[in-house]
Amino acid sequence: MKALGGIIQSDTSVLSNEGVLETIKMRFRDKSSAVREASVDVIGKYAITDPELISTYYQHFRDRINDSGLSVRKRVIKIFREICLGNPNHPRYIDICVQLLRHVNETNDGVRRLVTQTFEDIWFTDGPVMRNRAKMTKEQRKEANSNFTEDFRDLVQQIVDVIGKLLESGAENAISAVVDLITQLLTTEGKKKKKSDQAYLAFLRL
Repeated sequence: MKALGGIIQSDTSVLSNEGVLETIKMRFRDKSSAVREASVDVIGKYAITDPELISTYYQHFRDRINDSGLSVRKRVIKIFREICLGNPNHPRYIDICVQLLRHVNETNDGVRRLVTQTFEDIWFTDGPVMRNRAKMTKEQRKEANSNFTEDFRDLVQQIVDVIGKLLESGAENAISAVVDLITQLLTTEGKKKKKSDQAYLAFLRL
């Protein structure tokens, strides 16, 4: 895989070659988790910014997010995270979010934190979409028939679509995943506030 990585670095078009594709598919299913992780990593580096590559290899990434190897699952989650953060309009966005949400209850603490942080960043971060969600002129509100900006409404629609996809696979699973996610986000926020309060009190004692 290291040798292939060097070739890809010089010419990414080789990833569209049928022979190379078949070889990589085999490596994605290799008995060694280290080989599977290396395969995911090599392809993921380029697929993140190349929609055509993601389309070609998406099902293989999707399969590996449920890999028995922890390092492989983490690698796929990181790749999916980068895609969501970099391109919220990606055609696979909704399905990627669904796959990530299914790992909210991962047994590994590091994976749970990574998934939670991903959704905090793409849905609940204090960015322009959230800060400016209601900053519209009277004329814009009338035209949009809403008190919120189009970007914010798109964000809400994404969340609704993801929940809808989860519901298709079982309402109980969907509700549990979303509740767990929000609980973890609130817990994280509570810990941040506690640390901030403690720091403030320490400062007052100086």
